[in-house]
Amino acid sequence: MSLGRIEHNIMAVLELLMGVEENLSMLYSRLRFLSKDPRHKMIFGYLSMESLSHRIFLEELLEHNLDKYKTSLEEFKDIIEVIGRSFRDVRDLYIRSFETYELRELIEIAMKLENIIKDLLATYSVLQEFHKDDEEVLKILNLLTEDSSRHLDMLRSFVSNSK
Repeated sequence: MSLGRIEHNIMAVLELLMGVEENLSMLYSRLRFLSKDPRHKMIFGYLSMESLSHRIFLEELLEHNLDKYKTSLEEFKDIIEVIGRSFRDVRDLYIRSFETYELRELIEIAMKLENIIKDLLATYSVLQEFHKDDEEVLKILNLLTEDSSRHLDMLRSFVSNSK
């Protein structure tokens, strides 16, 4: 799937982030299904639900001030490239998960997810800077950042405890 021409604006960033979070939710659900350890099932179930709620928060942010978000800014070009890559990576990992049968393969997927979560954190950080004057939006972005940091810690813990 080609992303085509994308305007360099927050609307595009938020739409891509929504796609990443939605795909993360599906991937975590798939990893939960594949995992045999009840603790891992619980972790992946939690991450799936959190990612789905992130997608909903992002949709609400998108609707918050649509006209402001349509302003095209060149500085969002790099962010869009990073998040676009993350979107494709998560989708590819989800497809790969259908051929995953061993714990070792689950660990490899979780390790790749760490990089995607780091990209999400960086993007949320840029959005926080852009919205520093809007307290309500900033609260949501802070929540997304805190959750994503916790997700990263959980993935790292899963990887280190599974080896």
